[in-house]
Amino acid sequence: MIRGYALVVMNNQDEIIDRYNLELITAPTGNGFQLELSTISTDIEDIITKVVQKKPTINMTVHQVKNGYMQSNVLTNWIQKYSTTDSNMFLEYNDTVTTKYCGGKVTSLTKTEKDEYKDLAQDLTFTMTTPFFTKQSSGIIKIAVSDKGKSYPFKYPYSYGKNIVENTTITNPYILEVPLIVSITGEISNPIVSLFDENGERYSMVDFTGTTLTSSERIVINSAIKKIYKVDIDENGNEIAGTEVDYRPEVSPEHNTYLYAQKGTSTITLNIVNTGTLEGTWRQYTLW
Repeated sequence: MIRGYALVVMNNQDEIIDRYNLELITAPTGNGFQLELSTISTDIEDIITKVVQKKPTINMTVHQVKNGYMQSNVLTNWIQKYSTTDSNMFLEYNDTVTTKYCGGKVTSLTKTEKDEYKDLAQDLTFTMTTPFFTKQSSGIIKIAVSDKGKSYPFKYPYSYGKNIVENTTITNPYILEVPLIVSITGEISNPIVSLFDENGERYSMVDFTGTTLTSSERIVINSAIKKIYKVDIDENGNEIAGTEVDYRPEVSPEHNTYLYAQKGTSTITLNIVNTGTLEGTWRQYTLW
């Protein structure tokens, strides 16, 4: 197996809902990483004040083998469908060991003439809006408490009766903070999600004081796309279409609006008393 690319679209919880496999790719460029340094120059040395990762364009040639024009039209129509501002498009990269994603849009796709074999080569440009990241699918954050169990502090993972605390430690080796995507399902009153550093000091919290969730409601905080909403769910936990409500105005202005795990190790908690569930993941950004 050789490395492969695909274009994918994710929903508000970073779940893939559509994909277009780029079957035959040659001459990819823009892989790797570049850092941008902000410095203060002195007579002897430059003092680094800030380090950020540049977001370059990734270029490649897509080969449409057989029925080149037809395949080209299919690709163009797929890109067109998800080129709106409210669509979350990503480039997927699989090097046979790790699958990574970066957000952005296809900003250029050429269309010339077919060759003698009726194949069409198209130059594609993907403009990145995020660094590459891996999805933490193997370590889903979960905090769940039932009124039939007992509640204890969430400093260490445990499972007692109907209570479950799993993967609440977030280890972030990236040079900057990374966004969390979490969902809170009722029944719970005044939900507060908090992040604590390695010393047990709280450095971030999203506070929904004044909110009471029922067992058929869910709040989703997607810090990566700056979206918070409440939605009704069915008995299987699936979101009911057409019930989504913008819930950002319900966040307490005295604290944070979104959740970002700082560099290093953090712990996430939810102030569950009787019943309720928090599930989540995060985008683990990487230099490459």
